[in-house]
Amino acid sequence: MTETVRELLIEREAQAVALLEPMGPSRDLIEALTSRVWMEYITGRNVEALATADRAVAMAAELGIDVPPRLLARRGSARGELGDRGGIDDLRQATSLAMAAGLGREAVISFIFLGVYLWLWDGPPPAIEATRDGMTFARSRGLAGVARYAASALGGYLVDAGELDAAEAIESDTLREMQEAGDVTMYEDPERVLARIAALRGDGATALVMAERLPNADSDVGRLLNQAVRARILADAGDHDAARRLVHEIADPTSPQHATGGLDMRDAVAAAVAVGELEIAERLLHRELAHWP
Repeated sequence: MTETVRELLIEREAQAVALLEPMGPSRDLIEALTSRVWMEYITGRNVEALATADRAVAMAAELGIDVPPRLLARRGSARGELGDRGGIDDLRQATSLAMAAGLGREAVISFIFLGVYLWLWDGPPPAIEATRDGMTFARSRGLAGVARYAASALGGYLVDAGELDAAEAIESDTLREMQEAGDVTMYEDPERVLARIAALRGDGATALVMAERLPNADSDVGRLLNQAVRARILADAGDHDAARRLVHEIADPTSPQHATGGLDMRDAVAAAVAVGELEIAERLLHRELAHWP
């Protein structure tokens, strides 16, 4: 998503809320606020996202209706980014409510985000369990696209757990399925994991080829994750100048710095240490995030 497109979408969500607000609380206004939460979340404005989500949840209570699972999931993700472990509870509740309501795709996406924040607090094992549950549920419901999304995320956690063979198998299968389905928007996710696997196995030549093949992602999350993987692979290969340039780009305070759950840190910090940029490594570890309230 380009910056221009992002700003247009933000403006559209703001207009929708502004049109509905004069008419008072309603299901439509809750839906518009839920959409705004997502735009605030993906642009790193998590304090605003949480405030908007809380407003929508309170409105649902005022109207005496159930909180939409998608709204709970988005609130949970914003809370997670703000260091509030209670976001995990929101995400668990969102998965249960979505499954009970027959909202299969929403349930799987909630499982995926639950995995991210479980990884952040508790490490790979619970993240693997939650993400695998989402993948299994998606496959049981014939939701092939979102099942591939879950599988790609699962492989990354398997790498973190040291299960390289299992990770390679699932990412290779997922990449093949994406190519067969023409799901080009997600290619970079399994390729990034496969590049990490090659590097961890000491196959620097293959890792370098795969790292160079990673696209220049439109999203801030994808850009940071790709840069971090490239930096670590280049550092391990001895190209410290190129790795250092990437480390400085990642740490540049003027650039957008929003990677879900800090997933870019697992490679970015290691790369910074490898090239002797200890001050940057420490700064990344202590990256300033807004906190609520």
